[in-house]
Amino acid sequence: MAKQWIGRIVEKEYFLQNSNFSREEYEGLIVSADLDSGLYNIGVELDDNQVLVVDQVQESLVAARVQQWAPKIQEIQNMETEFEDDYEADEDECMSMRDNDTAHYTN
Repeated sequence: MAKQWIGRIVEKEYFLQNSNFSREEYEGLIVSADLDSGLYNIGVELDDNQVLVVDQVQESLVAARVQQWAPKIQEIQNMETEFEDDYEADEDECMSMRDNDTAHYTN
């Protein structure tokens, strides 16, 4: 997994692929070794199937970065939930507006 994936939400299966090591350091924080790059990916579980990739580091920095990210797990998960709720509300509003516009033009 290349550095360009930091900040992206990926399927958990993808996050764990090509890894000979994976571990849930803290509830919601996953670390996996990437065999291709020789680096370790750190991700926050958003749900059972999705992971937000938050960091990629050399083995010597894993413990320090895990300690850095651990206090932020809940905040990140909450932000994602709020974003999803806002997105769903916006989507419902757009659908309602579209339906109103359609009704206006067809009447």
